[in-house]
Amino acid sequence: GDLLRRPGIGYKMITPLDIHRPDYGEYQEEVFEKAEIEIKYAGYIKRQNKEIEACRKLENKRLPPDLPYKSIQGLRLEAAAKLEAIRPESLGQASRISGVSPAG
Repeated sequence: GDLLRRPGIGYKMITPLDIHRPDYGEYQEEVFEKAEIEIKYAGYIKRQNKEIEACRKLENKRLPPDLPYKSIQGLRLEAAAKLEAIRPESLGQASRISGVSPAG
């Protein structure tokens, strides 16, 4: 698995080294390609899943409908005005408003 994560290394380079590998017959190439892809992209998929979970958490954090955005210290006037006008229901919705950033 660790070898397949390295750039330029593919399953065709390492399978001849494994004398104990199973024979998948006509599906052998498909099986090894699928395994290689899953191994190579596992880190990216894990990171993406963490980002998805973070987005879900933002969606679940509800904002009070009467939140006084203009009185929040550190929030830029432009962002406060947009938030006052749109009145997002959650932090997730607020984060998708153009001109509104987590930094304020």
